[in-house]
Amino acid sequence: MSTTSSGSLLRARQAYVELLADKETLDGGIAFHSKEWSRLASASQFREVLLPGPGQMSAVFESVEEFFHEQGAVCRRWTPSIAQPADVLADFLLPRGYRQQILEVMVLLAHQELPALPEGLRILPARPMRAAYRETFLGDCKSDDSELGAEAALARLNEPSLNMFVAMANDRPVGRVGLFEVGDIGLILAPYVVPEGYSEAYASALLGHVLALSRRLACRRVCLQIEADDDPGIDQLKRFGFVADGQVRQFERTES
Repeated sequence: MSTTSSGSLLRARQAYVELLADKETLDGGIAFHSKEWSRLASASQFREVLLPGPGQMSAVFESVEEFFHEQGAVCRRWTPSIAQPADVLADFLLPRGYRQQILEVMVLLAHQELPALPEGLRILPARPMRAAYRETFLGDCKSDDSELGAEAALARLNEPSLNMFVAMANDRPVGRVGLFEVGDIGLILAPYVVPEGYSEAYASALLGHVLALSRRLACRRVCLQIEADDDPGIDQLKRFGFVADGQVRQFERTES
């Protein structure tokens, strides 16, 4: 993986986590924690993990568990730094109730011609459309707690560098997308179309919308992460000028 691409993505994702969580540096990485959002992996995680030496995984793990326990929380996700071989974490965490997520890093190589907006679809800023924006989270089958995820998304909306949009069709919310600015990096929060109203044209329109915004904002590097086995989503991104540039692995707790 390109160090530049992975570094840009991880730095932007970390800044996104900081919108909800406090951070504290521990031996081996950075702990992000929040009493209000402690049930969300995005706000209760250990990132930039770089073990201080061989054979230190057990000691680091115990110190992280103790820290989160003191906060009245549980560490729900581990994300290695660029320099940390993820296999060391996998060998230790998988037997302890974590599952591995493999995410493809996608980086915009060149802007392509953007599609026209499908008839009847409107893409609107989410801030004045909070109820509609919230509704797009409630049917998300990938979320264990869609209500809490919706409230966390609303809590982020006032961040000036976060541009979120909701798609409306026939006066119903059908999807969302976002662009988060971190310096000259534009982090796309992947387009989501609600399952009952899924349309590839809607997904393409949402992606095109934030790409047009990234061009207006002159983002030097535009990137996002997507599940590595999402072949249709990756193919769509490639049609819009993205290239795959390696993978990020993270480990998410499966037990409460």
